[in-house]
Amino acid sequence: INAPLLNETAPTVFPSKYVASVLEAQAQTLLIAHIQAVDPDKGVNGTAGIRYSLGPLTDARFQINAQTGDVLVTGPFVYNNEQVLTITVIATDNLGAAYGQSTSTVLVVTILPQNLHSPIFTQTVYTGVIDEFTQPGTAINVTVRASDADTGGNYGVVAYELRDPTEKFMIQADTGDIIVAGALDWNKQKTYLLTVLATDIGGRFDIAYVTINITYNLNHVVPVFKQSVYTVSITEKRPLGTQVPLKVQAVDVVNGIDYGFQYYIIDSTVGWFSIDTTSGNITMVGLVDRLRIPDQAHVTLTLAAVYPVNHGITTCQVIITVDSLNNYPPEMSRPMYNASVKEDATIGTALLTVNATNYNTGLFSRMTFVLLTPNVPFMLNPKTGVLQTSMALDRETVQNYTLFVHAIDEGTTTPSNSSVIVITVLDINDNAPVLRSAVSPFGKATLTSTTSVSITQFPETYCAKPGSSCGDTRTIAALSASDADIGANGQFSYALAAVSSYVTVGSTGMISLKTEVDRESVDSFMFVVAITDQGTPMLQTIVNFTVYLADLNDNSPVPQLTSVSPNIAVSEIASTANLASFIFTDGDATSTNSDMQYTA
Repeated sequence: INAPLLNETAPTVFPSKYVASVLEAQAQTLLIAHIQAVDPDKGVNGTAGIRYSLGPLTDARFQINAQTGDVLVTGPFVYNNEQVLTITVIATDNLGAAYGQSTSTVLVVTILPQNLHSPIFTQTVYTGVIDEFTQPGTAINVTVRASDADTGGNYGVVAYELRDPTEKFMIQADTGDIIVAGALDWNKQKTYLLTVLATDIGGRFDIAYVTINITYNLNHVVPVFKQSVYTVSITEKRPLGTQVPLKVQAVDVVNGIDYGFQYYIIDSTVGWFSIDTTSGNITMVGLVDRLRIPDQAHVTLTLAAVYPVNHGITTCQVIITVDSLNNYPPEMSRPMYNASVKEDATIGTALLTVNATNYNTGLFSRMTFVLLTPNVPFMLNPKTGVLQTSMALDRETVQNYTLFVHAIDEGTTTPSNSSVIVITVLDINDNAPVLRSAVSPFGKATLTSTTSVSITQFPETYCAKPGSSCGDTRTIAALSASDADIGANGQFSYALAAVSSYVTVGSTGMISLKTEVDRESVDSFMFVVAITDQGTPMLQTIVNFTVYLADLNDNSPVPQLTSVSPNIAVSEIASTANLASFIFTDGDATSTNSDMQYTA
């Protein structure tokens, strides 16, 4: 007997309430709950036939597995709008048929917040202005503000800090108020640039910049002139209303700013000038006459600068030099100048300074010096009057120069009287002695060059033997030299440059034999003479001498061999007969002196 299955009991869900949580930025499909239900009925009316579904108004981001009861979610969520969602889950038996019995439960889903947003400042750059005398602890007129779109988990709470802490300022971490922390000094620093960080609890941050300008308290302005004494030159008898070419200005002693000071003349030696109160420009209001000034040169004004806000005052002096008109040509200070210069002076060597007197003043007192003598190795500085060498000098070419100079001023073409400059070129030892001649009283001296002398036809045994024809004189040659330098530089003496066996040399240039010279022993000899001056450094010329000896008939024939026959027989009828043979020799060198004739 098959009895029908009865659906007597509805499914039972346990637990009766489910809870789950999900991050608000969750974008992937995630299992958040497993719903379980039981049913004691049999078959499809029991547990095996239970099917699960979500309530009709359930958010589409939630899905449920009809057979297993697994609840899936696919985000994301916005925590600010949906912090808790309640989902109805229905368990139906009989395979979920419409005539099956159902039981429902709820799934409470909590949306968990995340740190999704960074703080954002209301401005990127803030600017504030404070007085330098603002006391520490005072908040400046700038408050930085930043907001964070996150709301849950304190992620939207912003804290403020200075990235580069400074001893002059600090910031309230919770409010963003900037507070003076230390004494300010406008004169030391006029602007501060602060970098502010706004950070949330999750570490996200934003950056803003704060420029704080320090202002100067005008009640502390103290005027001071840029110069305590001003000087200026003007020409006499200028038209009334002519402005003095001078700018006076007062500024604050601390910051150097002109705060609109007012200018006044409070004292003057004459009443010819007035000053513009605002600009400080000085104007001629009277005829300026140099002859009416007590010292005929200067006018002294005492000026005051006043600050109207606090009545601060300062003073200065203006010294006005009054120049005359151009009435006089210059006058050279001296009619003659003398100078000396060494001939080896480098180009540009200063010799002297010429001067002139100009009785004019101001621009007309400026003079130009002119060298009137052309084609000389000198140049004259037209402004300073310094005379310098412009080319190399040579005393041996020119020993003295005579120059003429004059001066002209900038206001007239009439030159001054002329001055004469006499320049003496001083000698230096730049020339060695030069042999000019050599005279031999018994020979023939020839200068083959300035450093070589040949003496020919000098007789042998000259002055070497007692009774020779020259008596006591032993002179070979007398020398004559010259030196282009002067003084000690041009004085010189003679001496042997190397030891000679034949001659001596006197300091005056006399060369004498000191031994016999025999043509039959040596036909010539040489020696070297040095000619040295007395300059510093000493210069020297070396001269080579060669003496060629002339032969004298100073040797008699000498018999060398006599051949005589022991038995001489002469025919009484012979006209000639060879009785003996005689041989003689003669030591002289030349044929004239050595050829012989025999006589009986």
